[in-house]
Amino acid sequence: MTHPDQLVTMKSLCKTYPAFRLGPIDWDIEPGLVYALVGPNGSGKSTLFRMMMQLVQPEEGTLHLFGRRYPEEEVAIKERIGYVPEESLDHGKVNVTHLVSFISQWYPRWNQETYKRLIRELEIPVQSKYHQLSKGEKKRLSLAMALSAEPQLLLLDEPTDGLDFFGQRAFSQEMDRFLQPDENRSVVLATHRAEDIRKLADVLVLIHKGRYIGSYEKDQLTEEWKELWLDALPAQAASLPGVVRVEAGPPVRLITRSFTKTRSILSQQGYIVTQTLAMELSEILQELFLLEQESPASNHTDPIHNQS
Repeated sequence: MTHPDQLVTMKSLCKTYPAFRLGPIDWDIEPGLVYALVGPNGSGKSTLFRMMMQLVQPEEGTLHLFGRRYPEEEVAIKERIGYVPEESLDHGKVNVTHLVSFISQWYPRWNQETYKRLIRELEIPVQSKYHQLSKGEKKRLSLAMALSAEPQLLLLDEPTDGLDFFGQRAFSQEMDRFLQPDENRSVVLATHRAEDIRKLADVLVLIHKGRYIGSYEKDQLTEEWKELWLDALPAQAASLPGVVRVEAGPPVRLITRSFTKTRSILSQQGYIVTQTLAMELSEILQELFLLEQESPASNHTDPIHNQS
């Protein structure tokens, strides 16, 4: 049964190819949040997007969007989604203006004023034939159409790939504008740019080789993951609460995923932390994926509620 406040609910969702299996995925998308879908190439991020768009069908599990299901309610679902795929669709030699005029009819909330503003600000040559556009222009056009549809859920698969510096800056500004007026909107963003994740994401959703690792609140990660330096190596340092990595030194270096707990126990045992350093988000993500590789058979709980 779906929760009324959730935009998307996935339960034991699986998709299998001859050499790859995605899932099981148990993940809920709530309104008002930006989710960053993070994982190495080949982890299944694009496949997950395509399942949400019914471009591929899962063999197992259930998928509800806005409390509805494919294929019976496909139109009602897709008119509330804006989708920017990693690879732009091939629309051939059609004029861009004619293409947009046709696609806009699919979306009852299409905002023509938003579209006009976006093609101007993103410098999209709408009088050109689609096949004449550069990769970056096609990406900007895809983004303009997705935003002009006034979606409740925005799915962005590598949206800044192919964009220059000015295009990336415009993208960040448009994300701010999209999220401000409506708390019921959500964004799912797959990107390799740590800067996009740092600036935009509220929740990080990690996938590794088709396996769902968990969902993490970004701010909690950056607050609790720290690098600690000590003059002496604590007894059984690797088993201290929160500690995920130990370098014996000297000086001793600990990486903890639970700074508050680790600092408290070190203080109780009489060890002095000589330096505490914040970790970059990219470093934290690297450690999380290393932990996954070191314990591939672990039983994953949902880390957004259990990060100790």
